Formats: sequence, structure tokens, C-alpha cells
Amino acid sequence: MEVVVALLCTFCSVLAMMKTTKNVFDVTPVNVTVTAGETAILPCTVEKLRENNTIIWMNPNSILISNEDRRIIDNMRISVERPYTKDWNLHIREVRYSDKGQYTCQINTKPVRIKRVFLDIQVPSKIIEELSSKDMNIEEGSSVDVVCNVTGIPEPSVMWFRKTKYLPPDGENLQSKGSILELRNVTRYDEGTYQCLAYNGVAPAATKDIHIGVLYPPEIKLRNTRLGQDLGRETILECLVTAGPQGTIMWHRDGKALPTNSWKYRTELYEENLDTDTLSLRIRNLDRSDYGHYTCKASNILGEDEKRMELYEYHTITTRLVTTPNLEKDNNVIVGPIHGPDDPNFRSSSDRVKAEFPLEGAIGTQPGKHPRGYTYRTPIPGTYFGNSGGKLRRGTPINIVLAIILYSAFSR
Repeated sequence: MEVVVALLCTFCSVLAMMKTTKNVFDVTPVNVTVTAGETAILPCTVEKLRENNTIIWMNPNSILISNEDRRIIDNMRISVERPYTKDWNLHIREVRYSDKGQYTCQINTKPVRIKRVFLDIQVPSKIIEELSSKDMNIEEGSSVDVVCNVTGIPEPSVMWFRKTKYLPPDGENLQSKGSILELRNVTRYDEGTYQCLAYNGVAPAATKDIHIGVLYPPEIKLRNTRLGQDLGRETILECLVTAGPQGTIMWHRDGKALPTNSWKYRTELYEENLDTDTLSLRIRNLDRSDYGHYTCKASNILGEDEKRMELYEYHTITTRLVTTPNLEKDNNVIVGPIHGPDDPNFRSSSDRVKAEFPLEGAIGTQPGKHPRGYTYRTPIPGTYFGNSGGKLRRGTPINIVLAIILYSAFSR
């Protein structure tokens, strides 16, 4: 009987302790920051929760979310998760910016005890396509504003880069910040792809490429303004055209466009770079009627240009080797053609004479004194004979190689 009484007393004392035990509830405010689209976990921990007490969650609009672990509102993204007995954590999946605010975890004690959790939502940078610039073409010399409209939480900063044909592929930092890039007095060298980059510290950054095309009339350059070629041969005329955009390029002669592909003519177009093309004209089996002037013409929506070049008959330089008779040296006098003592090209070699006949020259002889001590006579000015230090003896035969160069290159 005494044992039973002791057990009853012990039980009554435990019940009394349970009724008088206070809930251990951390009410320290908490800030939770997550990125939009992730899962937000709002903590709430209660130790030694009394049986007659209940845990509830309220949203920023003071609407009841849950009663203990049962969700009250119709939002499948929200639930109360209890990984441990003491935990009453509120989970918000695929969190949105509209979920931002102060949430409260409450115990219905007297007075009510509250733990406040502040939920902050960060939103990555995003470019608003419908409010931003599209690819565009503008005329050279004009001005334009390029717009990159962005959004994000916190507010993103915008930087501009240029990825262009005139610069390396990693682009050029334009040192321009803000949603509007101002381009003034645009030239063809401003053409390219401009990139705006928006970033607010929340990954990932947002980028948009905008291509700016610069329009200008054609400009023609010729590799040669005059070109010579022999009869019966083949030749190629070349015309370089820089334009934005490229238009029509044709070779003309006597006011008529030449055929692009025939037995006589063939044209081929090559791309030099993004805005320069080369149009070549191949002419086969030249005859005299093919010599004359040819015109390269180019045009686009902004204008036209033309350049003319001349094709003329080319006379090949002919050379022949001859052997001269013996020369005699009498009283230090050499009879033969010689450039002259002051000619910088005068040089002598053993038993050799060099002859060079100009296109024009008077017939006769001109006496002179050689620096090495003998005189000379030259029947044709502009040529010379040389020897080795005046050691030429009377009647000694010399094998002489004369390089006779005849120049006749006349334009027809």
C-alpha cells in the first residue's frame, strides 16, 4: 500500500511540473535573404512545448498560414517542415518577389509570444527586350541613342562593350555606364556589335547584343591605273570596292557592261573583309582591240563611284650576247664605247668589256682621260669599255661579252 501511494505522489508531482514548465522559445528576429526561384526556409524552434499551446504562422498581410503543421491557405508552395521535434520551419518554394516581407511564428501563450522573420528577395538582372534597342542601320555622320532597359533587385548597373571587326574578339570597354549609350557623328569605324551588360550582384548577369550597321556610298580603289600585257596573253584587272552595304559592281568598256562569263571575259568576286570586295576581270587571248580604257563602276542605295584604268600593249625587253673583235691599245688610247671617267657605274675586269647601248645617242667620238692614266674615245655616249689597270697589250685578243640591252616600251 505504501508503494502505491508513493507512485501516485510521484505522478502528481510530474504533472505539476509539466503545468508549471515554460516553453523555451527563441524570439530573436531573423533576416532571411534568398534569390527569386529558390526555396526560402524561415526558422522557428520551440523546446518543451506545452500540450495546451499551439504554433501558428502569419504572413506579411497578417493572414493565417498554418496551424501547427497543417497549412491553412491555398498555396501549394508553402508548407511547415519539422526535421526535428522542436522545429516548426516554414518553407516557401519557388519564392517570388511578392513573397517578400515579415512573417511571424507565434505561440498562443498569455501574452502571445512572437518570433519575427524578415524575408528579403533578390531578383537577378533582366533585360526588358520590348523596351530595348534592336539591330539597326544608320547613315555615316548621323547620331543615335542605343537603349538597354533593365530590371532587377537590387537595381542593376549597366556597362557597355563593343565587339567589332576593328578590335579583338573580347571587345572594348567603352567606359560608358547607364541604360543609354550615345553615339554621335558615327563613322564606318563605329560599325559593329555593341553589348550591354547588366549586373546587380545576383548571378547570373544579363547581356544583350545590338548590331549597329553604318551605311555609306561605295569607294573604289584600283591596284593599278595602267597595266601592260603582250598580245595573245591573258591579263587580270582588279577593282577594290568599299561600301556599306555592298551593292552592284560591274566592269564597263565603251559605256557597256562587260559579260561576267564568256569565252573572252570572266569576272570573279572576292571578299577582302566585311565591307570590302574585289572584282577581277580576266581577259583571255589579248588582241589589239582589247587595249584601251576599262571602267569599274559600283553603286548602292546611297550613291555610286567609278574609276578608269588603261590596258596597253607591253613590249618585252630583248637581250643578246655578242663577241667583239680584238682591240688595240696604242699610246694609251683605246678606241671603243665607254661611259666616261666620272660614271659611277664604271668598273673594269680582266680581259672583259661591257657594252650598254642607249636608245638615243649622237654618233662621233669624244676624247677623255681615264683615272688610271690612259685616254679613250667613245663613239656612242652612254657606253663604256674597261680593262684591268691599263695592262692591255697591243694585238692581244680578248674574249669580250657585250650585254646589249634594247629598251623600247612605248604606249600605244
